[in-house]
Parts: sequence; C-alpha cells; structure tokens
Amino acid sequence: MHTGVAQVVRYTVLLYGVLDLMVSVDRKLDSRIQSEAKRKEPGILNLVKQYNNLCQEIEVLMGQGYAPRGALKPTMIDREGLFKLDVDDDIWQDIGLQDGPDTASPRWLTDIRKNLLPLTSLFSGN
Repeated sequence: MHTGVAQVVRYTVLLYGVLDLMVSVDRKLDSRIQSEAKRKEPGILNLVKQYNNLCQEIEVLMGQGYAPRGALKPTMIDREGLFKLDVDDDIWQDIGLQDGPDTASPRWLTDIRKNLLPLTSLFSGN
C-alpha cells in the first residue's frame, strides 16, 4: 500500500473510532438524563400540585375582593403534558408579575429606615 493510502485508512479508522466513542457518550448521557428526570418527577409533580392549590386559593381570594385592581388570575399548570414542554406552554407565562402603578408595594414594605431597620436592631439585640 502506498503511504498516502495507508495514512488515509489510518485516519478513517481513527475517525470511526472517535465517532463510535461520541455515540456511546451521547447514549450514556441521554440515559443519565432520563433516569434523573424520572427520579425528580415525584418532587416536581408535588410542586405542581402545591402551585395549583395556591392558584385555587388566589382565585377564591380574588372573588372575595382581596386582589389589587387589574390583577390577573394565575394559570394552573396541566400535569399531563408537563414533561413535554413547548415554548408556547402556559408554564412559561409571567403575565401579572410585573410591578405597575396599581401594584406598587405598600409603604410599610418599602420604607426601610422607618420600619425594617428598627426590627433588625430589635432582633439583633442592639
């Protein structure tokens, strides 16, 4: 065999070896991701249940008039398609989370010098 052809054969064998290694690593990584997702699934589903319960409580409170003017009801998360996420799914929506003129924080929460600093000194013992 000519040295040029032998070199091409060696590089080809080396390239196929690297590709096999990459495929093997990819399969192992995919398997690991799948097993970790299954391991975390019960905790994620529990968080979704808690979130949906809070959404129901917020809806009741909104019906009783405890929400600021213009507040939007949060969307509950559907458990069925939770792990088949799409960029258009409701889970990515953050409507109503921005502060606006009608959702300004109360003064007791924003006036740090008047309200929070005395509390910190009280709790620290100073």
